[in-house]
Amino acid sequence: MHPNSADHARTDRAQPARTRAAALAGALCVAVAALLTAPVPAPAAPAHVVGFAEGGTLLTKSPATLDRDFAAARRLGMTWVRVEINWRIVENRRGRYDWRNVDKVVGSARRHGLSVLGLVTFAPPWAADPAGAFLPGSRPKDTAAFGRFAGIAAGRYARSISTWEVWNEPNLPLFFSPRPDTGIYGRVLRAAYPAIKAARPGATVLSAGLSVANDTAATIAPRTFVRRLYDQGLRRYFDGIALHPYTFPYTPATDPNGNWADITEVRSVMLARGDAGKKIWITEFGAPTGTAADAVSPARQAVILREAITTARRLPYVAQPFFVYTIRDTGPNAANREDNFGLLRANGSQKPAAAQVRRLTR
Repeated sequence: MHPNSADHARTDRAQPARTRAAALAGALCVAVAALLTAPVPAPAAPAHVVGFAEGGTLLTKSPATLDRDFAAARRLGMTWVRVEINWRIVENRRGRYDWRNVDKVVGSARRHGLSVLGLVTFAPPWAADPAGAFLPGSRPKDTAAFGRFAGIAAGRYARSISTWEVWNEPNLPLFFSPRPDTGIYGRVLRAAYPAIKAARPGATVLSAGLSVANDTAATIAPRTFVRRLYDQGLRRYFDGIALHPYTFPYTPATDPNGNWADITEVRSVMLARGDAGKKIWITEFGAPTGTAADAVSPARQAVILREAITTARRLPYVAQPFFVYTIRDTGPNAANREDNFGLLRANGSQKPAAAQVRRLTR
């Protein structure tokens, strides 16, 4: 053998290896260049967080009906429910509490993976303003007693409810009988806020969801109501402000009454008072189908809800979740507006709005 034959053999074997390495390096450079010059895909739009609200009818439902409705809500991608905890019902007789219906609803909601917004509201006759004592939306004469009840409720559901709303639509006579009064509501809030916080540290406490209304002898506009709360020095007694900016039969963009503008008007009050860090919560919004004078078609209901949910999402000072009123029609009478706000008909069939909500929550 030639003395250098072994070296020649090693050199011959090494040459293909160097060629392969060079080829791999070239391919890698091409791949990197392609990644650097390729268009970046737009990120997927985040899912909307949607829940549903319902009035006192929720508490009267059987366990089977609750399971049916909560399962339907979950299939539509809903993750929250607003539950009324009515002092008038729970402690109708002083010192005697009946939590059975609330326990049933909260327990079912949690089993279905729904977060709960607790709504504590309405005074029993023994604690109500005498002028409105026998009306269903009676305001309390003893606001300290209401505060104690709110604290007891927050303690009972401390493991299940971390977000609370103090009263429902106190700017209307129907829900703050005999008439709205921001001074009395301010005392309600001042009593409830620390009681809830003591019973459930870290809870989020919202001021009452305010209805669309004008300043009249009987009603108070949301912007006026909120401004008066700040005037009373109540800034530290709420962590957010709840609104119910219904616009039906119009969409938020086409409403000639300016109801959706309640959101920006209340926000302006918050900014003027240095409270930019807090958010507005929409704890009711919907549109009724049926044959009532101001009802809309099922297709129109879907358009109104889609526009409201997507518009609210674009406002950074509006909190998620967005609460739709409500999951299912609560009665069979097409002429009764209150029976027909559901995303589902009473028989469980879907209106177009149900599919719209499902698309938004994906």
